[in-house]
Amino acid sequence: MGTISGYLPKCILCTTFRMFRWWHWESSRRCFCFLRLRDAIAALVVIRIILQFLVQAVGLIVFRVTRPEVARPFRMWLYPLPVLLAIAGFLFILFNRENWQKEMRYAGMILLAGLVIYMIRARRGREWPFEAVKS
Repeated sequence: MGTISGYLPKCILCTTFRMFRWWHWESSRRCFCFLRLRDAIAALVVIRIILQFLVQAVGLIVFRVTRPEVARPFRMWLYPLPVLLAIAGFLFILFNRENWQKEMRYAGMILLAGLVIYMIRARRGREWPFEAVKS
């Protein structure tokens, strides 16, 4: 499904070796070959903590403060205490790791590389933020 929609490289759909565009994979592999596997995994854990857990918890608070009129299908007991405890726990995990500064640098490099790749793809496909303004 991802290859048909264009989110994965088209070379995955190729059935013969002569059609396989190996430089897609080779170029991305060479970009990150300077990282040890341990550092790459630690950086991906940091990215997951920051982008998935922390941003969602902060987003919940921001959403409830800025849009109180929106109907919610459930209520959170003792709000905002569980969210604040979750944020504190994620920050503790993030900063209590050995070599957390190095992991944050690697995570930043991987995030920046992903952002550049996304922006190139979005520009080619005229997707957000490069889509035409609809009137």
